[in-house]
Amino acid sequence: MFGRSTTDTEITEASYGPKNRRKGNDFHIGSLNVRSISDQSKAEAFDLLAVNSGCKVIALQETKRKEGEWVLSSGAELICTRREAREGGLAFWIHKDWLDSLVETKRESDRISTASFDFHGSHLHVINVYAPTSAANETQSDKFYKDLKKVYTRLSKWDSSIIICGDFNAVVGCSSDDLPFVGGHGTGQRSDNGDRLVNFAFSSRVSILNTIYPKRPNRKWTWISPNGKTKNEIDFILTNRREIAVDCEVYCDYLNCSDHRLLRARFRSTAKKEKSRKFAKAKRAGGERSWDPVRFKNTITEMLTENPPTCYEELTGVDKERCQHSYACNSSTQQDFRSNE
Repeated sequence: MFGRSTTDTEITEASYGPKNRRKGNDFHIGSLNVRSISDQSKAEAFDLLAVNSGCKVIALQETKRKEGEWVLSSGAELICTRREAREGGLAFWIHKDWLDSLVETKRESDRISTASFDFHGSHLHVINVYAPTSAANETQSDKFYKDLKKVYTRLSKWDSSIIICGDFNAVVGCSSDDLPFVGGHGTGQRSDNGDRLVNFAFSSRVSILNTIYPKRPNRKWTWISPNGKTKNEIDFILTNRREIAVDCEVYCDYLNCSDHRLLRARFRSTAKKEKSRKFAKAKRAGGERSWDPVRFKNTITEMLTENPPTCYEELTGVDKERCQHSYACNSSTQQDFRSNE
């Protein structure tokens, strides 16, 4: 059902994506409406897809799974937040390499949850969202974006990178008037929910990454209708740090239980300061000694405690010798200078 487009062979790979191929410090963040991973077999099938995609974190919508944490076969954790009966539920899939950096996951509302990470003082927040569909009334949609704005504002700090991803049930389209937060590579005709999403992007100064990078059509759509005739791009990834974003596209592998495809964005790590400290050169043995005020204080205290009179004479004697030596050096330097004149 999600087969590759016949146009794949007609378009060269070099025509798309960033030119910089350095990937040493890159990481992927993804989003997928799974429709259901209520039983363990579906969860394990998704785990395999997630590992193959190369993502470190994937935001999941409509999990239809109870609240809790599960360790999957790959060593990754599936963390599901509490859900209401009428909602599908949200979850985070977190790669085993990132579990030590996880600070917390939090349920913000029925449709919004967050996962926060700390990398040597650099903070990353992933906001997982599931927006109301176009069939919902305006009150529900407006409340969703109001809640999202509140969460985003709370997490926005000067040292924080924020990535918002999920099923927005919106079609953004493309328009040159929306730059720089909305690029010219969106698809479809903008819907009412698309207007809300664009307004949120402008007011929050976040970039909609799907619309920025040119991709072939088969790497753009994220949802397909039951009859297979309609394909739309309704899942999005946004960020407040456009400068660290490298790419955004659909991962073409899929889950049999879902009519959505995994959307992933690639980011470049900026943890250069920590790396430089890690590989800083150590001082050579016998080199200049570093000043240790605590050790000096303890030594002086110990000397004064053991034999105060003798210790005092030693200290004053050393001080006098240093003063005399310094005076002699200065006098000698002045005489040499005068003789040269």
